[in-house]
Amino acid sequence: MEIPIQALLLKMEEELKKAKSAGEDKAVRDHLLIIRSLCDVAIDAGQSTRETIQYPQTQPSKSEQQVSSWELQKMMGSTKKPGEQASKDEDEANGDSIFDF
Repeated sequence: MEIPIQALLLKMEEELKKAKSAGEDKAVRDHLLIIRSLCDVAIDAGQSTRETIQYPQTQPSKSEQQVSSWELQKMMGSTKKPGEQASKDEDEANGDSIFDF
């Protein structure tokens, strides 16, 4: 979305009027910060229209979309057979859990 520079300039003028009529230093400073932000937007908007970069849209190849069973096993970790029991190194251990004490 591109914001017209004239609209930004009008907003800056409004904030400048508010800053001039503000009595407190903090209020003046707040309005000046808003004006600075509007200036940054105006400057960036002018640069971005000149520096527009278009990247080519690529689709992943069919081989990149498919996950092999080896990759799936590595991602999910090895699974044990249903009848296989977890190994116990100690009498009170309950398996391969990191919480075995």
